[in-house]
Amino acid sequence: MVPTSSSLMSIPKCYASCSVGNKPEHGLPQKLAAISAAGFSAIELSFPDILSDASDLFKRDVEPTDYDTLCQAASKIDELCTHFRSKILVLQPLANYEGWPKGSAERQDAFNRARGWIRIMKAARTDMLQAHMGTTSNMPDHRLILESQVGSSDSSGITMSRDQLAADLREVADMLAA
Repeated sequence: MVPTSSSLMSIPKCYASCSVGNKPEHGLPQKLAAISAAGFSAIELSFPDILSDASDLFKRDVEPTDYDTLCQAASKIDELCTHFRSKILVLQPLANYEGWPKGSAERQDAFNRARGWIRIMKAARTDMLQAHMGTTSNMPDHRLILESQVGSSDSSGITMSRDQLAADLREVADMLAA
């Protein structure tokens, strides 16, 4: 299917929340107000902003794996976006989930994280997840990863098998489709 001009025009103008402000007083509400005032109708909601907003909202440090609390915060962020006539287009970036050996604690953690992020997506009323894809510095041929868009981790202990990296990406995609 070839995109048409009208289909491309239906994609909302979007700005990443992590690209606005970096001072402590630049909380997510201020970022969302600035994004809306600049004429953007959607945001890429970054995980660090969800985490920070959850900590502000609940007046305590929120752990990155406290998905119940993060889902509550994501729902509140969605309400705040509605207030600013905006929406959450995408949650980003899921990274370091692929290439871990089957049965390893790292793989279990990565896919538990993916399941938690999918819960957050539902609470934020978005159906798009940006899986961070980039080079892997311990790969013998960086071009392979850049071209295939698979491989977000430069951690030691991951496989360099393009088939396994693609299978892990496919597994996350299947989780999202379920």
